Amino acid sequence: GGYLEVQQDARFSNAFVFSNKGLVKVLGGGEFDDFGFQGPTENYGVFKNQGTSTHSNALINHELYVNTGIMCGTEFYNYGTFRNEGLGSNFLEIFQSGTMMNDGVIHRFVHLSGPVYGSGVFEKPLRNAGGIFPGPYDHIGTMTINAPFDNGNQKLTIQIKGDKGSRHPKGHDQLIIKGDAILNGTLEINANSKQIQPNQAFLFIQADGIQGSFDEVTGPDACDWEILYDYPTLGSVLSLIHI
Repeated sequence: GGYLEVQQDARFSNAFVFSNKGLVKVLGGGEFDDFGFQGPTENYGVFKNQGTSTHSNALINHELYVNTGIMCGTEFYNYGTFRNEGLGSNFLEIFQSGTMMNDGVIHRFVHLSGPVYGSGVFEKPLRNAGGIFPGPYDHIGTMTINAPFDNGNQKLTIQIKGDKGSRHPKGHDQLIIKGDAILNGTLEINANSKQIQPNQAFLFIQADGIQGSFDEVTGPDACDWEILYDYPTLGSVLSLIHI
């Protein structure tokens, strides 16, 4: 329940059991090294990493882990909230059953069983297993997957905002996939149709190829939208048209 701060150019090393129930803060240029000879690093409080955080055994997050630096290790288990705005992916594997908010880069494979938010990048194939929400919560964003994507019979939520003056910022969520996209499950449209003109089109998926289609479309104004499946010679795109 205490406070540990690793300052710039400083290094904290631990060879035994490390369990945080308070606040750990690694400043930029600082290093946190847990060799974990007798067990994993466990976080029950708040862990903020702005420098380099290395967990040689495993990292288990039960509460809140915020990364704006570099994370390294063997396995990362997230049962709480993981917020990444850095290169927080240099684990061999990530097991994600809590909430992930990625606005940085995840280089390694992620085993999903929880929701994912953000405008970040995934470098390995991604399979939806708890909900995909491009953008941070109620904000417009673009999620990029530099590999194939499978919607996994789950829900993909796309937010669309209109353009009727400064009080109504325009924009829409996008999913950019550098590989094939397997579509199924549910497309949820979060839009206020009153702010959007008829016949306006919004490209929301761009992929190298598309297999399948959504099983259902939901949302408050779902009946006001039509999905246009467009399969040009190079790549495939999906657009939503307000009818």
